[in-house]
Amino acid sequence: MKKSITSFLIAFTFIFQAKSQEIFTHERTIEMKATYSEIEISAINDKDNIMLFGSLIMPSDDFSKIIFIVPGSGPDTRHNHPFLTEAFLEKNIAIFRYDERGNGSSTGTYNDYSYTLPMLGRDLQKLVEKLKSIPILEGKIFGILGHSYGGMGILEAIEIGIEPDFLVFLASPIQKHGAFFTHQLENDNPTLKDKFKYNTLEEKVSVVEIINDEIGKNSHLPNQEIRKIAYRKAKEIGYTKRRYNKFSYFSTPYNLEMIKRNFEPIFENLAIPTLYVIGEKDQFISAESETQLLKSIKNSKIKIKVFDRLGHFFKEDPVDIMGAYNMDHEPKEFITNWVRDLEF
Repeated sequence: MKKSITSFLIAFTFIFQAKSQEIFTHERTIEMKATYSEIEISAINDKDNIMLFGSLIMPSDDFSKIIFIVPGSGPDTRHNHPFLTEAFLEKNIAIFRYDERGNGSSTGTYNDYSYTLPMLGRDLQKLVEKLKSIPILEGKIFGILGHSYGGMGILEAIEIGIEPDFLVFLASPIQKHGAFFTHQLENDNPTLKDKFKYNTLEEKVSVVEIINDEIGKNSHLPNQEIRKIAYRKAKEIGYTKRRYNKFSYFSTPYNLEMIKRNFEPIFENLAIPTLYVIGEKDQFISAESETQLLKSIKNSKIKIKVFDRLGHFFKEDPVDIMGAYNMDHEPKEFITNWVRDLEF
């Protein structure tokens, strides 16, 4: 998760327009060297009636791997994660990035409150299908990398049918039913403050855990029914309008869909090389809780790496907007080398 006003992190704004392609303040164009080539890719999400656009950047030397980068929460264009993109290209790994719906050249509407995991999963599924149909990529090893909420989107897409050759998760939530929200409360996340008007942290955590459990138990039901059940439970434990401002903790479609999810079985059954990395000081996702869960699964296909002193953006906090994605050298090298050195 990165910058959604509905869940956490920083609210980014537009900074300028370049060739009709909007660029956000946390993004920048990369230097297109003479040794790179770029083609535009489009895919139709017919269920949601939108057209998605992105850029495939390939090294001119023969390459064997391509990686699809999926950014975290909040709006993004194909110019996301520029520093990581450049590091992959320098290691002869092709990169695909895209404009999220309602941003850049992609059609549709983006809204922080309503861009849910099912929507993101469908977008990713259609883009992956298109990439795998391109003749120039036939026979290439295809991986997908997600940062935070983007990692959850990848898991959603796996549930509906994508089949990558390898996976990379950067500080993504794995624990079921929104457990990461407890960690955010414990770290005094500013975007959650208005959601819980209680005197103590213990009260806030108790409310989160009770509601998460209730939503998790009923996740098989339609959202309308889940919301009714959750509101009844909230009223029962005193989490009423006097205890929050504007929206309750679970009222937006964005939050509700995250709380519903249990992706833990996917990690138990993964049969492809998977890298999970996180910063020790991540204030949004608990490095300790997530890595303990992964270790308990004992899946030999999953490699885990925790970086000392680093936060959610693989830098020491606090980070500034312009430098948010310029991760420290060590994690950048570790991630890109792991992908480069994969053997199939």
